[in-house]
Amino acid sequence: MNHHGPVERQEEEYLGEKLQEVYFVGNLRKKANAIAVKTIEIEANNKTAEEVAEEIKKLNAKIVLFSDDEEIKILASKIAVILNAGLCADCIKLRVENGKFIMTRPALSGSITADIECTSKYTLATVRTNKKAKNVVFSVGKGGLNYIDKIQS
Repeated sequence: MNHHGPVERQEEEYLGEKLQEVYFVGNLRKKANAIAVKTIEIEANNKTAEEVAEEIKKLNAKIVLFSDDEEIKILASKIAVILNAGLCADCIKLRVENGKFIMTRPALSGSITADIECTSKYTLATVRTNKKAKNVVFSVGKGGLNYIDKIQS
C-alpha cells in the first residue's frame, strides 16, 4: 500500500506506458484511451451479466473497465463471479508499470491508497468518474440546532 495523502480522483493526464488493448463498459473512453493503444467498447445495455461475460470470453478481453454507474457496478460484480475474475472496485487511478496493469483504490476508510495488480485470467475494474454526488446527506448533532441557519447557507 502507498500513502498518497488524501484520496483524490485521477485528474492529471496520464503519460506513462500503455497496454496494447483495454475494453470498457460505460462512459470511460477517455480513461481507456489514456492507458491503452487500442480501446474497445463493450455495449452492455439490455444485456444480462451472462451475455456480457460470454462476449468478454469471445473477445478474449483480458482487461475490462466498468464505469461507476450503480447498474454497471452491479453488472461488473456479477460478471466477475461468472468469469472467476479479479475485480478491483472504486479505482481512482490506473497506470501501466513494466507492462503490468496497476489499479489504485482507496483503503482504510480513504486514509491511504492501495496499488493492486490482478493475476487472474480476466481483470475487471470499476473506475471512479468525475461525477458530482447527486444526493448528499448531511447531519448535525443536537448542539448544531442553534446554528442551523448558518449550516444551511
